[in-house]
Amino acid sequence: MRLVDVTGWTGPPVDDQDTDFLSALLAQRPGEDNLGALTALLRQVRPTWHNDAACRGMGPDLFHPERGEPVAPALEVCASCTVVEPCRAAGQHGVVGVWGGTTRLQRRRDRQTAA
Repeated sequence: MRLVDVTGWTGPPVDDQDTDFLSALLAQRPGEDNLGALTALLRQVRPTWHNDAACRGMGPDLFHPERGEPVAPALEVCASCTVVEPCRAAGQHGVVGVWGGTTRLQRRRDRQTAA
């Protein structure tokens, strides 16, 4: 069920994950124009390259496995992605999970090697 009205939305694609997240935020700001708030929040939350990401619309659990869970399924999605480089760059600063086909440990090693 969509809690945010996206009628007339002309920005990036909106999926249920976006609307669930944004609905929770907008609930804290009653009385405001939802479409205007949605537009502003999505522009802050989603970089433009994310619109072309192979993972678009997939839940975060695949890319943030619990310790000991396999990362191979996430890496398979990344292998078919056209925006791996900006995604990898977004994950370079200590963030957890799989970003741009790399794990946090791989990115840490890459930074150490580059230093």
